Amino acid sequence: MRILHVAPRLSGGGLEVYLHEAIRSLAALGHVSAVLHAHGGGAPPAGAAARVHLAPGVTDIGCPDLARSLDRAREALRAEAPDVILLHGATQHRLVRLLAGAAPLVRFVHDTHCLCPGGGKTLRRGTASGRPQPCPHALGWACLGRAWVHRCTSRDPRVALPLLAHLRANLALYRRGAALACPSAFIRALLVDNGFDPGRITVLPHSTVPPARPGPAPGGQGPVALYAGRVHWGKGPGVLLRALALLPPEATLDVAGDGPDLQGVKTLARDLGLAERVRFHGWVDRAALDALYSRAAAVVVPSLVPEAFCMTGIEAMAHGRPVVGADCGAVGEWLEHGVTGWLVPPGDARALADRLRDVLFSTELAKVMGTAGRERVERQFTPDAHACGLVRLLERTARGG
Repeated sequence: MRILHVAPRLSGGGLEVYLHEAIRSLAALGHVSAVLHAHGGGAPPAGAAARVHLAPGVTDIGCPDLARSLDRAREALRAEAPDVILLHGATQHRLVRLLAGAAPLVRFVHDTHCLCPGGGKTLRRGTASGRPQPCPHALGWACLGRAWVHRCTSRDPRVALPLLAHLRANLALYRRGAALACPSAFIRALLVDNGFDPGRITVLPHSTVPPARPGPAPGGQGPVALYAGRVHWGKGPGVLLRALALLPPEATLDVAGDGPDLQGVKTLARDLGLAERVRFHGWVDRAALDALYSRAAAVVVPSLVPEAFCMTGIEAMAHGRPVVGADCGAVGEWLEHGVTGWLVPPGDARALADRLRDVLFSTELAKVMGTAGRERVERQFTPDAHACGLVRLLERTARGG
């Protein structure tokens, strides 16, 4: 098959990591990929001969020269003549419409951005509990009113109205003529809530490759916890710092990642008296991240917003590390409570601290859970299984099935 992938970027986050891995896996199975992307920077996937086409800003509703960028997209479509298009992310409806008319279309819904104008499916204020809560509502014009009550998206109509119009138009097009893939039953349920036929949605959990040899047993370098990911308040770093403050002073934290709230998180760490117990590493390459996994006694996923899947979790398990995760979104689909780690209520610093104490200060428990996690990854979250499922979906869609 000739497959055209469409994504906003070539590098920069978890979606782009997935894009590169998917292209390599498809190439290994004899399929030819090309990429249409909207923002410069980054490089094509290593180890796969994928041609790359840039159409500046074409996935965005604020594209400054949309006509020219759409022409670039048409040129890419003519050059590649794809049997099927795999769309990883786009808001601009005119692009989505162009793609759907050019070849059979598969929309891989990696996150909640196409289902929520705020992107996070979270009511941030005005909830019964006083804490952020998952949004139970389908996408619709009522989102404009909820923005004023719950601060879940922009209240500026110049921003909110066009965004909601594009999202609604895209969903309507996907319902009529696209196959859907997603990484979790959680996202599948959201799609069904938004009017999609469950029979047209394929769940393809993400995958990872365990290290060739298991690393050292967790806890060998002391009670070290690891947070790896985007540093954003919605990901729960504030809850994690407050939990750390409740633990004995020997417990320390590595933070691997960058993001819009990094400075605020650093300030909170200082205010809580944790400056000497938290190490901020910024974005790190794969080798450095693997070293941090090996040093950690446990990995933490303290999210306040629903996780569409969370690659950090299965990567930690692949490294033989127990995971303590907030029970939101899809986390409970890969984290088996009491077996590969612990689930805790989102936003509950005390519960998070209690479960962290269990694994940070009990190397035997951490080892047992870490081993169970690695075994689960080897059974359920392999690249071969993901690639084979993706190929079946792409071939079926290319045939018009």
